[in-house]
Amino acid sequence: MNPLRVKANKNHTNAYILSYCANANFAISKDEAEFIKNKTSVSNLSAIQCAINKNTDYQTIDHILNLIVASQYTRNDKKHLIEDLKELVNIGKDYNLLKYNTFRALKYFLRS
Repeated sequence: MNPLRVKANKNHTNAYILSYCANANFAISKDEAEFIKNKTSVSNLSAIQCAINKNTDYQTIDHILNLIVASQYTRNDKKHLIEDLKELVNIGKDYNLLKYNTFRALKYFLRS
């Protein structure tokens, strides 16, 4: 297992977490990508998607937890991120159970 490099930047962390949730159904739609770019001002999501795709879920969640600690998220930061995740899950016409369950898991980790 390769340790992932931790960037202690809330903007990058939000983009990583939102991308992970959007990628739960193994594809990020144009609407989801635009949403993530607008919320985080990250212009290129391909590097983030590459990192998410090459790691296991365990490694990615471990990386997310490390990013949250390194970025020193406050309770308010976590609350806003959960709201953004909820909005992301509702983008598009089709309901995706994988994306919703990923949201629920991330919400649990962010609240703990």
